[in-house]
Amino acid sequence: QPICDRLLLRLLEQNHLPVSATALERMRKILQTGGKLDVAKRAWYFVAEGDSAALIYQPPEGILPLPVSWPVGEESLIFPFGAQKKVKLTLCNKIVAKQFEKFNISLLKNSVDCDKIIGNSVLRTRRPGDCIHTGKTGQKPRPLGEA
Repeated sequence: QPICDRLLLRLLEQNHLPVSATALERMRKILQTGGKLDVAKRAWYFVAEGDSAALIYQPPEGILPLPVSWPVGEESLIFPFGAQKKVKLTLCNKIVAKQFEKFNISLLKNSVDCDKIIGNSVLRTRRPGDCIHTGKTGQKPRPLGEA
């Protein structure tokens, strides 16, 4: 418990968030109730106060974690993710995060992996004429319809 408290206090200080017993207690509760969001299995954010949060990004092995402050009053944060890629993180509660996780899994279950084809992932709305190849021999492309 004392080690966890020291780490949480250090996190608050590094991100210039108010250090108080109330903030520490809120962070402890969030850690116990699972108040975190995984982004590519390497990043988390913890809500420290009602209107601000601290984002901890854990890059691949061998690189130290990079703390980034969440600006007060901002609902979204554009986070650089490599040379030409950016990730938009949106502050939301655990229930909404779980709903989006389930929605995204069902939405992308039969999608084409653009990353393997062109080196970038591109998401866009459906357009007339869009179709998908299921990979089975002899089958025609199936239309996806319109949004």
